[in-house]
Amino acid sequence: MKKEIKDMIVKLASIKVSDAHYIFDPDKATDELNKLKGKIDAGYVNSYVSTLGGKERASIMLTVTVEPKDKWANNIRENATIFQFDIARNGDVDNFRSSWKPAMHKFIAGNIDDVIMKINDYLKKGKAKHGF
Repeated sequence: MKKEIKDMIVKLASIKVSDAHYIFDPDKATDELNKLKGKIDAGYVNSYVSTLGGKERASIMLTVTVEPKDKWANNIRENATIFQFDIARNGDVDNFRSSWKPAMHKFIAGNIDDVIMKINDYLKKGKAKHGF
C-alpha cells in the first residue's frame, strides 16, 4: 500500500467523535433557532431542538408554511402548503414532508446560514412555479 494512503488511514482512524464538525449545540441552540425563524422567507416558521435518541443524536425540527397562520384553511396548519425538515447536528438536512413534488433533495449544510439559503432558494422557485 502506498505511504500516502497508509498515512491517510492512520489520520482518519485517529479522529475522535469530539473532533467532528457540528452546526449547532443542542444545549445552546437558541441563536440557531431564532436565525431560522427570522431569516426563512415564509408565512410561518417554527423550530425546536429534538433530543429523541439522546443529545448526541439531537436535531432541529423545522416546520415551514408558505401561507401565514391567519390564511390556513379552517385554522389548520396541515391545510397550508407545508414543509418539514430534520436538521441533524452534523449538517444533514432532510425534507421529510413536502407539499410540493418533487420534495427538496437531502443535502449537507456547513452551517445554519447554508440551511437558510437552500430552503429560501427552494421556496422562491416553488412560489414562482405554483403562483404564490
